Amino acid sequence: MGRPKKVDGRTEILSVRLDPQTRFMLEFVARLRGQTITTVVERSIMEEASRVKTSDGKDTWRTLWSVSEGERALNLARIQDVYPTYEEAQRLRFAEEHWPFFYSDKTKTRYLTHYVDILWPNIDHFISLFDATRDTNFWAAGEAMQDALAAALIQPPDWPPVSHHVSPLTLGQQDRDSSGRIASKPWTSEDEAALAEYEQDELRRSQEKGED
Repeated sequence: MGRPKKVDGRTEILSVRLDPQTRFMLEFVARLRGQTITTVVERSIMEEASRVKTSDGKDTWRTLWSVSEGERALNLARIQDVYPTYEEAQRLRFAEEHWPFFYSDKTKTRYLTHYVDILWPNIDHFISLFDATRDTNFWAAGEAMQDALAAALIQPPDWPPVSHHVSPLTLGQQDRDSSGRIASKPWTSEDEAALAEYEQDELRRSQEKGED
């Protein structure tokens, strides 16, 4: 089977090797139903896929499908039954850690599709930026995503967020002055809550690594 060749944003050409018997079966069904061979293949795949569910019975392709490429990818990366690749898992983790750019709230159950569609084509660039700058500017990738959204004339979310995986080293220092530099502010109860959340998330991630 050849790799899919993209024709446009909606269709792909898939090269498949068929023996004469299989080719004849397709032609027979197509002519009997008055359909093209492509239609026969598409509907057969859809019928078969509709019978397949995840091991917990909660998801089918229909519950994961979205016209948004980014949303489809994030949905699929959550399903352990499909054995997500390292890159898929990395993109999901990045999106969840930078949730204001991908989800409507911290529950991460509803996408911000207009954000996702703009950011997703460059998702690997943002991840690389995050990996390269996390020790010097933990918020750099988010700031780059803010710029990308602003360039598309879309109001970006506030960043850094008040509390979400906030580094203890930068808590209480999230306001920026007119030059863009981080300006210090007094430690508040919100900062205490953010630190507690950060520590809980770090503990959860370390436990997950231990299980792996």
